[in-house]
Amino acid sequence: MKPELELVHTGRITPAQYVEAITRQTEETTPLGQVAIEAGLLTPREVFEVLHRQRTEPSRRFGDIAVGLGYLNRSQVALL
Repeated sequence: MKPELELVHTGRITPAQYVEAITRQTEETTPLGQVAIEAGLLTPREVFEVLHRQRTEPSRRFGDIAVGLGYLNRSQVALL
């Protein structure tokens, strides 16, 4: 099962929240860090740390670095 659907299945998010996230993802190109702050999943300081690391490791994606730092889990990254 996809991580984002697992969030719905386990009741961590509602189906409406899932649809909203997918719609937003397809309509916008908002940076992941900004979306994570707006969702209350990351603080601005955590986003700064991830971006700082991403500058030194440009081949790594924002979500992968955030997971590696323990700021997000894979399901949260998939939802964002």
